[in-house]
Amino acid sequence: MTVIAKAVSESFYGCAVSHSYWNGCSTGGRQGLALAQHYSHDYDGILADAPAIQWNDFTMAQQWPYTVENNEGYAPSPCELDVVVSAVMQACDGLDGLSDGLISAPTLCDFQAQSLVGM
Repeated sequence: MTVIAKAVSESFYGCAVSHSYWNGCSTGGRQGLALAQHYSHDYDGILADAPAIQWNDFTMAQQWPYTVENNEGYAPSPCELDVVVSAVMQACDGLDGLSDGLISAPTLCDFQAQSLVGM
């Protein structure tokens, strides 16, 4: 793909491509890792963000909430989820020194969802 794209660009613009970069996330990140392993000489840089790897863990983690909800016969309502989100934001948002609606220091957050039981 890259070799062909470089040839098309060179043909169109009349000069060789001076730099070539790959940027991908999720499946594109996984592809970036494969490109780095097998075709690194075709690129000046590869940014492989959040590569979708370790499918055995990922697939199970993705299905677990639905399995629990199905087994329990219960799924949290939107208003219950809103309460949880608000509590997490209140507990964790300012831990990076800035209350901006983003949790930027998750490792500093010690929020326990169990604290909301019985509210």
